[in-house]
Amino acid sequence: SVFNTKKFQSSNNYTIIIDILAILAQLSACVVWPLTQNRPILYLIPASVLLISLGWWENFFPEKIVTYFLNQKDQPKTDLAKNMYFTYSIVSIMKCVLFLSTTLLYFYLADGKCIFLFTEFLEAFSEHPITITEVQFQLGDNAEYLNSAISTGVIYQNYNDTLFNIGIFLINVTATYICYAFGKFACKIMIQIAGFALPINLTVPILLTLLISLCGPYIEDKCVYFDAYSPAYLFFNVPPSKDMIGFLVDEYAWIWLLWLVSQIWITQHIWTNRNFVLSSTEELFIKPMYDAFFIDQSVALNRRNIKEAPKGGQDIELDKYDDSITRIYACATMWH
Repeated sequence: SVFNTKKFQSSNNYTIIIDILAILAQLSACVVWPLTQNRPILYLIPASVLLISLGWWENFFPEKIVTYFLNQKDQPKTDLAKNMYFTYSIVSIMKCVLFLSTTLLYFYLADGKCIFLFTEFLEAFSEHPITITEVQFQLGDNAEYLNSAISTGVIYQNYNDTLFNIGIFLINVTATYICYAFGKFACKIMIQIAGFALPINLTVPILLTLLISLCGPYIEDKCVYFDAYSPAYLFFNVPPSKDMIGFLVDEYAWIWLLWLVSQIWITQHIWTNRNFVLSSTEELFIKPMYDAFFIDQSVALNRRNIKEAPKGGQDIELDKYDDSITRIYACATMWH
């Protein structure tokens, strides 16, 4: 936390300045997008970011404030941790109901009806034909405007894959759980730097590099990946081809690096192992759940920020509510 009293006393001024700059860099995301695009709905971003960030308040507020707030509860902190699983099971259901309600309200206000989400639900998973027509742009035309394209007469008839949406959902569920499980395991066995912090921080740069390398040939030829994978009619929503200046300005490439560096600085605590070996989940993470859509940011922010390393020789206190920790006892005998 920037406003941590111990940090003001022990850290130099440069560290505090970097903290403030990191926060300003994160806050710029709430301003840049709404200002560059004339869409009033984007002004909801600050409120959304604030409400989402409240989930990790305990991890970044000064320790005195956290202790004072928890002391106001009738139950001690250990009891709050035990009841957290039951609490989040109820909260998850409430979130699903709230998400569905806001979706219905949005379609009702935008289209005047929302009943089609239920009456046409099965049709969304039914098979229907997709006609793909090959076109060619005239020399000198801008690729942004499809009206100037002339059909070559080549028409492809394709059908949608009814199981594709379900497959994407299952891939997301499996991949995010594996990321969370392996990340927690890396923290438990004290290989947090190589097995947790480094992969989490490399996720965004590697993903962007792969997307740019895939989208480059697609901009030149929209059919380059047509037979490379299934379904062939789907691909990423690639922005129109632009020069370097247009790409840096319109796609926010000039500032996303600052966002990445500031996030790495804010979550710098994930590079240190200030916990016991085989610590429980409650000792490693603030919340027992994770966000499947932003798994890297969720896990990094959820990693408990332990201010001081535990004293050596102290045993792990376990009870029936703690994790079922697997211990392997091995006896080796050397014959000479």
